[in-house]
Amino acid sequence: MANIEEMAIKTYEQNIQYIQSKHTNLYKDLLELDIAMQNNHYQQQYDLEYVEDNFDIKEISTNKYIYNKNSKQISESYAEHTTLEKNTSSIESFPLYDLSKHSINEHGISARKYIYPMMKYSLDNTKENPKMKRIAKFIFSGIGLGLHIETIDKKINATSYLIIEDNIEFFKLSLFTTKYYEIAKHATLYFSILEDIHTFKKTYSEFIENAYMCNYLLKYTHIASHSFTKLKHIISLTSSQLFVAYPYQLQLDKYISPLKYLKKGYPLLDIYKNIDTSILSDKPILVVASGPSLSKNIIWLQENYTKFVIIAVSSSLKYLYKNNITPDIVATADQQEVVKDFFLNFKDNDYLKNTILLFSSITHEHVIQSVIQDNLFITDVSLQFKSENATFSFSCVGSFAYLYAMSLKAKNTYVLGLDLAVDQESGDDHISDHIKSNTIDIDKKTDMPSEISLTNTLIPIEGNFQETVYTTPSFQHSISTINNSALNLKTKTQNIYNLNHGAKIPAAQAMQISNIDTNAMPTINKFEIHTLLKKSLNQNNSKELNRAEQEIVSHNMIVIKKIKKLLAKYSKKTPNSNYDIYMTKLLKLSNDISLCESNRLVKLVAIYKAYFEYVLNITYNFFNTQDLQNIKQHILEFDKMILDGLDGITKQFEEALK
Repeated sequence: MANIEEMAIKTYEQNIQYIQSKHTNLYKDLLELDIAMQNNHYQQQYDLEYVEDNFDIKEISTNKYIYNKNSKQISESYAEHTTLEKNTSSIESFPLYDLSKHSINEHGISARKYIYPMMKYSLDNTKENPKMKRIAKFIFSGIGLGLHIETIDKKINATSYLIIEDNIEFFKLSLFTTKYYEIAKHATLYFSILEDIHTFKKTYSEFIENAYMCNYLLKYTHIASHSFTKLKHIISLTSSQLFVAYPYQLQLDKYISPLKYLKKGYPLLDIYKNIDTSILSDKPILVVASGPSLSKNIIWLQENYTKFVIIAVSSSLKYLYKNNITPDIVATADQQEVVKDFFLNFKDNDYLKNTILLFSSITHEHVIQSVIQDNLFITDVSLQFKSENATFSFSCVGSFAYLYAMSLKAKNTYVLGLDLAVDQESGDDHISDHIKSNTIDIDKKTDMPSEISLTNTLIPIEGNFQETVYTTPSFQHSISTINNSALNLKTKTQNIYNLNHGAKIPAAQAMQISNIDTNAMPTINKFEIHTLLKKSLNQNNSKELNRAEQEIVSHNMIVIKKIKKLLAKYSKKTPNSNYDIYMTKLLKLSNDISLCESNRLVKLVAIYKAYFEYVLNITYNFFNTQDLQNIKQHILEFDKMILDGLDGITKQFEEALK
């Protein structure tokens, strides 16, 4: 017994030395826990005991054992269930589709047009229930004493481990029983111990950014006593990686779209230039999006919309029209042609005659053609042109409307319908009139989803009026985007009020809609506002590129020429039949392309990077499959598909920059 205690103490001391050296923030947390216990500021809840040849965690208040004195067998069972099978205990970054068997709309096909052939090839040339050759990255969701960690490590010998435990006392006790310092000699360890969701996101980002080509399938084990919350956030964060949620082709379209519209004679608006502050400084602004809170408060909005300058997202337009509410500004940022349905029947009537139409440069041309041209303003979302003083970027039309409203510097701005969460009773994610309205089973909010979905997986986050509300990965991504800009955009003289029963929105404070004293607010002269806004915006509108913007185009052309030379040199050599050598050369090509960018204003290599993130994940996953035959032929086929995509991207850039 004494020998076992001595070994446990020695393990603890060596773990502490390792953590102090390599994970300083975690070491400080452990030190603070010790100090809090010593000063009776924190009451110890658990203790480590060795009973019946097992280490166990004893809950001090109840004398109950967490492992029921059977920690060895339980830990061994976790190891037994950790296998090389791809279809079990795996988190998939994105699904593989065979377009001949899956129905995907035209917009979705266009977004990944050079990726789908690789997906189909992978599916066609892989057996059912395939197994990995090796596991590179592994996640422990909850660890208890961590007894299974060493056993699993010996079994799989991964190079990266993410270790999550939301009970810091459990983790401290595991330092006596698990030799983290030994595992760290051959693997990189990422610890998430009692982290809030914001800190956890940073830890997880570091984990997936390292060896990112191994992220397609992430294997994990989850102990029963640990919450599913972090695991659900992992699913959300993995499936909403930028290259997945906003694929390379959509990024490319965004990048070249302003040049397309300039060539066709459309002016571009610099929304980052200040408009006449006297127009809106003393006027309350109301941002209206299409979340569930809009329909719940529609009567209030009908009675009071004339007291506010209304900035509405395009998807709410039909609903507002039906309820006799006219917005002063309509914002749209979607790329799909279907957006034109929001504006049908409005071009030839008076409904939008005094409404500013603020469109992004990625808006489909058929949408542009369906509206009143005299009220139309197109802003460059690629942040290349008419964006010298850019203060924000956005991922969806709701965040676009919100951040633009903040940039107008009005004293009071209110937000309605930007729930960024599902209705906590019905599970609705939008008003019923929304073209993509969806209802999620809210009763299953705490369940682990059986498959990844950006719009159907429910994740707990901080609420506006409630401590916790449930949102989707898609909404969570929008919240993160807003968070990147809102806090820096808001001035000390601005008040931003969130009226929604949804998510907490960065920079906004919660306010019940009944607390707004609309009786004390005067009716706004909407025609006057429209006239003044239009005049001010026209001063920031231009059909020409200035000298600095022309230089950006010239620098882009230089970069494209460099990339073409790299591709020509690469394509002349036959790919090596050894997969490891081939993957090394493919990574080198990706890195060489990224180094072509020498000017900070040239951002086009980001599109190549987004393409390579897809390519490398699919390629690595395919070749990391047991019992593959004809390796050389597979390499030749993948190389051809990859080069087709790179050539296609390059030709699109060349055409746009001419």
